[in-house]
Amino acid sequence: MELVDLHTHSCYSDGSLMPSDLVALAKKQGVQILSLTDHDEIAGLALMKEATEKAGIKFIPGVEITANWGSRSIHVVGLNFDQENTFLIEFLEKIRSDRKSRAQKMASILSNLGMPGAWEGLESAVTNPNLISRKHFADWMIAQGFVKTHQEAFDKWLGDQCPAYVPCTQNKIKETVQVILQAGGVPVLAHPGRYKLEEWALQELLDEFKNSGGIAIEVCSGSHNASDVSKFTKIAFEEGFEASSGSDFHSRASKFMPGCQLSLPETLVPVWHRF
Repeated sequence: MELVDLHTHSCYSDGSLMPSDLVALAKKQGVQILSLTDHDEIAGLALMKEATEKAGIKFIPGVEITANWGSRSIHVVGLNFDQENTFLIEFLEKIRSDRKSRAQKMASILSNLGMPGAWEGLESAVTNPNLISRKHFADWMIAQGFVKTHQEAFDKWLGDQCPAYVPCTQNKIKETVQVILQAGGVPVLAHPGRYKLEEWALQELLDEFKNSGGIAIEVCSGSHNASDVSKFTKIAFEEGFEASSGSDFHSRASKFMPGCQLSLPETLVPVWHRF
């Protein structure tokens, strides 16, 4: 089976590498099909396409869109869409505007909690000030000595329902999926194992995603261990989802390098058969 990675990030959102450097790393790892899925942003796709063409890697345009589901943030990856689709472009612009306001609110909360200076520090440090994410805040908190690890930052301050958490957007799963479909893309539920849902809640999420037009779920992810892969293999097979695979690579410190996530079981229909 081809070595595929359909979930990576560059410095155009919360990754650390330029698209060209990301492609060079993926080439070194033997990746043959690659997607860039920056958070709510497609500005890096043109550079990514140019770099993959030079490297001889098949490129799939992508984006990872944040949606609200109850009190949680859920991520939906869109693959192989029309990058000039007006509805998608405007939809992402609105989300990025919301993200900036959210980051400013989170910085204010952290200041009130005794951790001042986050907004000023991050605004000057990131590539795109409209896409300051919780990971950026965690990076800053570690650098300032407020926490020791990303896990501590999320567990104590930044995670859903923690003191500094602010919801990212108001768009729902159905709206997000429909925008991807309208742009000719394939909606994929990202890293479903990461949400740590009870079985009944996971089933509700999967049902809503499928009923909204969702096509695939990430079975293999940098967030999934072998038990997760087994679990979501069974779910994809029984519920008729196609299967996607992605490292969720952000930086050289990521758990998995591009293409190094666990292998997709051959019993499933890979979503990249469409491309």
